[in-house]
Amino acid sequence: MAHEPVTAVVFDVLGTLLDETGARAAVLRAALPEMADRAGELATDWRDRVDGAMAAIAARERPFRLNGELERAALTELLAAHALRLPGPQVAELARFGHRIEPFPGVPEALAGLRAELPVVALTNAGLGQAAAVFEHVGWEWTAVVSAESVAAYKPDPRMYRRALEVLGLPAEQVLMVAARPWDLDGAARQGLRTAFLDRGTGVDGTRYDLVAPDLGALAGTLLSGQPTSSSRRSRT
Repeated sequence: MAHEPVTAVVFDVLGTLLDETGARAAVLRAALPEMADRAGELATDWRDRVDGAMAAIAARERPFRLNGELERAALTELLAAHALRLPGPQVAELARFGHRIEPFPGVPEALAGLRAELPVVALTNAGLGQAAAVFEHVGWEWTAVVSAESVAAYKPDPRMYRRALEVLGLPAEQVLMVAARPWDLDGAARQGLRTAFLDRGTGVDGTRYDLVAPDLGALAGTLLSGQPTSSSRRSRT
């Protein structure tokens, strides 16, 4: 049975719209030129450490801590694990890398097209300060921004998705969640939201999602063309 039309879109931001791992690698490459050839590996390790801490908080295994604290703690652990040393002030500055991250190619144009037609909400594990800074940096405006800091929870904690629905004042079946991380979409689906997976060649099976697209431009084209999505017919744009 077909769903009702999508009347709003909720976006994961870091890693979906903004190249978070690329930004991590860039600051590590600049700070540790002797490790330039391993910057991508180190960036992934750093991201995984942050994601692990957030997952533990989302599972209520640890108390909530601000994103910035998690970033700095994970970076400190990363440096120690690889026997690397940087002065404390430099570590603190590197941990603020998320205040200036560049979008993936085509994202600004696609997001602007969607924003002109539908309410768009940023649902991000970033803190309020980081979200404000990075959105000013890229020049994006949103219908609303829901930050982990404002909810004192991290995705995939159900409270994050519920807050986005409360802000929109819409039933979950009319709202589409867009993300490049399956665990985020799975969390949204458990709260009844429809899901769109941006598959950037990770090899993840996206057949359980309502829509699958290689990038935001392709997904925006599908949504703005008025093509319906259904729970019984997955669509790969």
